[in-house]
Amino acid sequence: MWNVDDSTRVIRTYKGHVNSRSFVGLSVWRNGGLLGCGSENNRVFVYDKRWGEPIWVHGFEPVAGPESDHGFVSSVCWGQVGEDQCRLLAGGSDGVLQVFVGKRKLFSY
Repeated sequence: MWNVDDSTRVIRTYKGHVNSRSFVGLSVWRNGGLLGCGSENNRVFVYDKRWGEPIWVHGFEPVAGPESDHGFVSSVCWGQVGEDQCRLLAGGSDGVLQVFVGKRKLFSY
C-alpha cells in the first residue's frame, strides 16, 4: 500500500499471496476495511488493511485435478450486503466462481 500523496512511500506490504507472472485481482471492501486478493497459488486472500498478514485464506481446487498447481485466482470483487455484511466473489483461471459471505465483527470494550 502506498501513500497517495507520495507514491514513493510504502505504507504497508501484504504477505502470502503470489503474483509474479499472471494477473490476479484485487478488491477493497471500504466499509469493512478489508482487501481481497487473488493469487497464483490458486488461493484467495483477505487482509485487514491495518495488518500485513492475511486474516483469511481459501484455496481453490486445482484446474487439472487435485495433484496440479497450475490454476490461479484471477478476479475478486466485494459486494456490500446491508450495513455490516459483504460478499466476496472470487474467480479462478478455470472459470469457476466462488461466493463467500462475511460479516463485520463489532467489538465492545
